[in-house]
Amino acid sequence: MKGYRSAIKINCRFRLDTPLIIRTASDEDYLDLMVERTPDDKLHINGYVWASLVRRAASRVKGLPEIFSSIGDYDGNLGVSPFWFESTVIPLIIADIRPGIRVDRRFGSVSEGALYSEEIVPPGYEIPLEFTIFLKESEAVGDVVGALGRILHVIDGGIENIGGNWSYGFGRLSLIDANYRVIDLTSDSGIGQLWTSQGDEHPLEKVKPETVVPWSKIEVEAKILDGQIMAIHSDMPPMDFKGGAKPLPEYPDHFVFRGFVVESGKPVHRVVIPGKAIRQALLSVPVERRLRTRGDDICLTPADRCTCNRCNSYRKVNRNSRSAPDCTCKRCRWFGSTEQGGIIAVTDAVVENEETEYIRRIHLCEHSMQNINLFLEEFLTAGKFRFEIIIDRRDDSSDELVEMITATLEEMEANGSPPGWLRLGASSTCAGQVQVTNKKLIEFGGAR
Repeated sequence: MKGYRSAIKINCRFRLDTPLIIRTASDEDYLDLMVERTPDDKLHINGYVWASLVRRAASRVKGLPEIFSSIGDYDGNLGVSPFWFESTVIPLIIADIRPGIRVDRRFGSVSEGALYSEEIVPPGYEIPLEFTIFLKESEAVGDVVGALGRILHVIDGGIENIGGNWSYGFGRLSLIDANYRVIDLTSDSGIGQLWTSQGDEHPLEKVKPETVVPWSKIEVEAKILDGQIMAIHSDMPPMDFKGGAKPLPEYPDHFVFRGFVVESGKPVHRVVIPGKAIRQALLSVPVERRLRTRGDDICLTPADRCTCNRCNSYRKVNRNSRSAPDCTCKRCRWFGSTEQGGIIAVTDAVVENEETEYIRRIHLCEHSMQNINLFLEEFLTAGKFRFEIIIDRRDDSSDELVEMITATLEEMEANGSPPGWLRLGASSTCAGQVQVTNKKLIEFGGAR
């Protein structure tokens, strides 16, 4: 411990506000993953995950002490990092499988043959974090504690996550409380406190910071429009009576699932509209429509890579598959591609006061007029829900994106657009239309 005179031991409690992506360890040992479900049904979050979270949050705060630039780094002469992040291991009450969807960005419907599932920890868990910061004599405890309060404010604001899939709202945390202890490292008894809970604890309050990279949050309240229905996903595929029980090559539009939410420490089955569906079908599709209408050069197909004119010309000349370094396609800059992440994220919407109904549908043969497929599905017919939209303001064009998203939400308000213009799924009967009842724009750190 040469060179360090004191340490700050921090204990935080977070609430998992949105699902957390995990993987299951199939053997008796941990997988080589940062967030996983262990064989004995525990949630394991590696210390590297926490270090990355704090480092990313710190990078958004202006005027932090120099020590925060060393997260994930260390002085080779001392041989020890000034930041020690402990792994988190907690009992897993329940895990869940979120049936995946791939949205056709042209029509807002399910893309055929691309249904990916993800293993998640449901929202509602309480997740602890413990870490220690070692200080040299020149580093003041008060300055570091004040900086930690500002970093916690950034994490609580929802802009940074853990576990991946930021764009779809996964892995967001809100702060329940935080405490810290100051440890004297000049004595043996003080060093022993590093591995105990001894010492006086002080509350660590989050403090609104001055940010280097701001972000915006839009809180949205909405409901299922009267007379509209949404198919709730079932693990049982539709039946093909010509060939027996097997999945059809094309599934009905499914943008609503039944999933678990942890409430008061107990799992509760709830109807959920995934943030991915809202992001792609209700936001990306109309925004891209606006851009194309005014003549912007953006991707013309829902491809995984940019297909704007500039990128196509670059690939033709350079004979590679990458996008052009000077690509200006706003669809890719805003909503992302396989080569870069987007700057907009949308959380899941848990439906409140839901009303559902089982409806039997038939599929008639055009020639014989006989029933060839039979669907018996649960449909969501009423309910209210909330979701959040986060826009990272690191991009110079983010102001324009905020304006377009706000305008799109206004179109979803009562009498804001023709029936069926904005909906979850493609249907000639205009099923899946939602109505925005309230929205609130919150700026973190101010607009660019």
